[in-house]
Amino acid sequence: MFKVKHGVAPDSISRRYKSAKYPFTEMKKAQWFEVPAGQPEAKADRWGQCPAQRSAHSAGRRLGFKFQTYRTQSDSVVIKRVA
Repeated sequence: MFKVKHGVAPDSISRRYKSAKYPFTEMKKAQWFEVPAGQPEAKADRWGQCPAQRSAHSAGRRLGFKFQTYRTQSDSVVIKRVA
């Protein structure tokens, strides 16, 4: 039997995941970027999430990173890598 391992495999395709719009793969811990309020990626849907937040969380699952996303007072979206 093979031993089950957790996490992202070292030569996984997910590590080469590139986003056309967002710099997820280049981000180091504690780095962040802001999506301005006027952009369509920052517009909240009926659940309060925007496309930028959704793609941050899905990229985090693919890359093995953890992103924190939140909306500011000026309605822009901040995406920060925390782990």
